[in-house]
Formats: sequence, structure tokens, C-alpha cells
Amino acid sequence: MPADEAKSSHARIVTTLSAADASDATRWYAERALAGHAAAADRFEAFLEDTEAVARVGFATLFEAFEAAFHGQPITQGTAAARLHYLARRGGQPSSQGEWLALLHLTLMQAGSTERAAADRLLAAAGPVALPWRTLWAQGVGADAFRTDALVKRPIVRTLRIAHTPSGNVVTARTRRDHIGTWGLATGAPRPEPGEATSTPGTTSADQGPQGWRPAGAADGAVDLPRMPEYVRRGVRLGDHLALASTDGVFVVEINQGAGREASSGLLKRLVSTGTTLAPADLPATALAPTTDWLTDLWDVTAVKRFPQETLPSALSDAGARQFLSSVGFPCVTGFLELDTTGLADTGLRPVAEPTEQEPAYYSLGWWQGARLLLDGHDGRVLQDGSSGIEDALAGSSLSQFVAMVRLYYWWFASDWSIEDTESDVRHWLDLIDPDAYRTQGWQRVFEDYNFEDRV
Repeated sequence: MPADEAKSSHARIVTTLSAADASDATRWYAERALAGHAAAADRFEAFLEDTEAVARVGFATLFEAFEAAFHGQPITQGTAAARLHYLARRGGQPSSQGEWLALLHLTLMQAGSTERAAADRLLAAAGPVALPWRTLWAQGVGADAFRTDALVKRPIVRTLRIAHTPSGNVVTARTRRDHIGTWGLATGAPRPEPGEATSTPGTTSADQGPQGWRPAGAADGAVDLPRMPEYVRRGVRLGDHLALASTDGVFVVEINQGAGREASSGLLKRLVSTGTTLAPADLPATALAPTTDWLTDLWDVTAVKRFPQETLPSALSDAGARQFLSSVGFPCVTGFLELDTTGLADTGLRPVAEPTEQEPAYYSLGWWQGARLLLDGHDGRVLQDGSSGIEDALAGSSLSQFVAMVRLYYWWFASDWSIEDTESDVRHWLDLIDPDAYRTQGWQRVFEDYNFEDRV
């Protein structure tokens, strides 16, 4: 039949299969075909937002439909489809519908508070399907759950333990040197760090490797813990509670001893994989008109220096630069991009030479990649003086554009990334903000040259 007619037919089937009062036979068919009909009707993204419908669909047919729906069509970041993309890329290996729902529930819990209601609906919709374990709480930043208004922090957990305190059992996580956090074992509520001598007897500690769980610190052996995706690295069990550390953060699950063990003869043949791709992330709207708050979200308030109009040199004739310096401010920072503008906070805007009628005034902003960074007082461009050997002078077509590019680069540079390193997104954003500056040797070098003194 014609494509439009076929799509309309599939849409009607989706409506019928999604009915709450569907017969047992219809529900049987929906479990195996609803996702496919949704993909054929071009309604797969809407289907994924229906948590109850997703819970009723077998995971094998769900991923077949997922691949079909997004074949050659990039997935919008921050969506339910993006969560499926990352779950597949990160080694999800469900051997049963219950284990699949447990994994999906985990991704919703790791997505943050905005998805907690969906996580609750998923559990309610599971019905008679027994989950082998259930996520009680999650701390950290899940895949695709970050925002650019704060640094993404995913410290590497080296020590994970469960300890007993007067107020109850807690789970605590540390890097090699620093305390990451301590939380109530069952609730996830923040708690004070316990002392060194408060370890709880009866705990089992394990690390996950290619062959599954092994005793913590051991090269081989086996520990009887629930299977987890490969991005989960460490676990500590106390009774039915299992604290786990992943590349995203820390979470705790409750093991369902009554769920039993389902046969998993096809375990290694049912690895969930994906050939889908993600679309570039949307450029943060604030990047096109930076504000003081957007800058101080990442940098200390004292690092963003405002220059009142009356303190600016009269020869600085570019209205945009004057307005930006007085109302938004300029970041006086160092430690990345081989950039050092800290001196500007003390000296203010000073000309590198006295302006003449023939030559515009140039004002020193600091140093960048071994060259002096200058503000052209006539047209507001940010330039480098060429003393480093970089031939392209342009660093920013305006002060606002240069600061926006620096701010987004710093957000990426100073954040902790696991699977979804957003370098390609940052490149895309900088190209949208100031294509002329982005294509210069200076801006290309900050991604291609890893011998920066402040990056090694």
C-alpha cells in the first residue's frame, strides 16, 4: 500500500495495542509487536515516553524497533532514545525481561530527579514480572544527564565500603586521596564520613572484570553478585543491599531473593548493541548572549571582573565591547587553553601603545598560547599579536563571542567524562558561535595539540 496509508494503518494499530482494556491475546501480540508498529508509524519517540507501554514490550523486539526507527536518523540528546543508545553502548546484557526492566529502571534513576516519576511508573507497570534487583537511589551524573551550567563531576571511585554508624548503615566512597561522599545505605541521604574503624562485619567486596565479579583486589575468583553492565566497576554487599560504583557515580540496589534465577542459555548471544548515532547537542542559548551568572556558574565570582563605563578608556570606541565589559564582565582566569588573563583584574584595560589617528587602540587582555591577547578598541575584535608563531590573528570576532567560546571550552576541559565525551559537541558549538574564529589555527590547535603546558 502507499507509504502514507501504511503509516496511518500502523498508527491505528499502535492505538489499539496500547489500550488499557486490551484482551489477553492483544497484550500477547503487543509484547512482541507494539514497538515495531510504533517505529513503522513514525511514533517511536512518543512510544518511548510511555513508560507503561515500554515495560510491557519484550526487550529483544524493542531494540529491533529502536534500530529501525533511528536507522540513518541521529537521536536527539537528552531523550529516552538517547538513554537507550547509551545503555546499549555500555554493555547491557539482559537475559530476561525482569533483568531488562531492572536495567531500564537504573538508567531512569541515574538520569536525575526529572525522571524519578518515570522510574516509579516503570516499577508499577512491571506487574507480574519479577525484577532480580531494584535501584533504591543513585548519586552522580548519568550518561546524557549533564547540563552546561555546571561542571560535570564523575570522580573515579577507588574505595567503596559499607559501614555501621549510630544512625544506621552508610555507604562511603573515596578516590585514591579524597572523600567523595557518604550516604545512608537504604535512603541515599547524605551523611557524615564515618571513622576508619567502623567497617561492618558481613560485607562482601568485589570488582568487576571481563569474566564478571571477583573478590576485591584479586586477579581471579568469583563472587555471587547480580550481573551488571560493564561500566559498573565495584560492589559491596550487605544482606540484600548492594552498593555499586560506576563511571557515573554511586548507587545502591536491593536484591530480590525471591525472584529466582532465570535460565540464561542465550546470554552471550543476546548482547544489546546499537548502530545508532546521536545528533549534535543544541547550543546553549546563553552562549549567544553570555550573562554574568553564566560565567560565575563555573568560575568564582571574584574571577569575573566588571569595568564600569567611566573607568574604560575613551579611545575604546566599540560600543559592544564597552557594554560587555561594564555589564557582564570579563573572566580573569588561567590554567587552561594556555590562557592567562588574571593580570587584568589588577591593571584594568591598558593600551599596549598610545593610539594615533591612523592606528586603532589595542588593549592588552593577557596572554594566549604564548602570544599577547589584544582587544581592538575600534571594532571590538579579540586578536593575538603573532609572537607565538600562530599566523591567524583572530581569536574572537567580538568580546562576547570570545568569552562564550572560552567558557564552553573550559566547561568541557574541566569536566569528568566517561563514554559520552562531548568534544564533537563543543567543536560544533564554537563553530556556531564564531565560525571565523573557530577555523583559525589558534582555535583548531586547542583540540589537536595535546602538548599544552596546562593540559598535560
